[in-house]
Amino acid sequence: MRKIILFAVIFVLLPVVDVLADFIINQDTTINSGTYGLVDVLGGAKLDYYGDYIDVLRVEESSSAAIYGGTVHNIQLGDSETLYLLGGSIWLLQAQNSTVHIYGQGITLNPVGNDTYIQGLWGNDIPFSFTAGRTALYNEQFIIHEIPEPATSTLLLTAGVFLFRRRR
Repeated sequence: MRKIILFAVIFVLLPVVDVLADFIINQDTTINSGTYGLVDVLGGAKLDYYGDYIDVLRVEESSSAAIYGGTVHNIQLGDSETLYLLGGSIWLLQAQNSTVHIYGQGITLNPVGNDTYIQGLWGNDIPFSFTAGRTALYNEQFIIHEIPEPATSTLLLTAGVFLFRRRR
């Protein structure tokens, strides 16, 4: 009877449980898919993330991360790290003396108590919003990179071609 119960637990119940794996990154890495509990980026490594889901992304030791897509529930930046946000879904960002580059359109930073509520559109016109938690000891720097709308870029390119042809 014990063997049957053990067999049922191993082969029937365990596959049902969605186990979040932990992942330590200490060299430049790209994650395209997968579900992770904790991802640590250490030792000056750079992470490019396009994946599915990370519960906690922790960036430390002069490392950097670029988020292009997927969902990151909580991003924690140590002292003097760099984060590039270009897409995806983020719930909470905690930074300490770090630099955060945000690429998008119509981005606003609204202080709410000790936090900053950040919202706007990514470069692909998908809306985003998240909270950057901070305290008086934290000194994060947000650098906004305004990406022009595709229609504006097309208009400027067309005008440039027209002016170039007219000169000839």
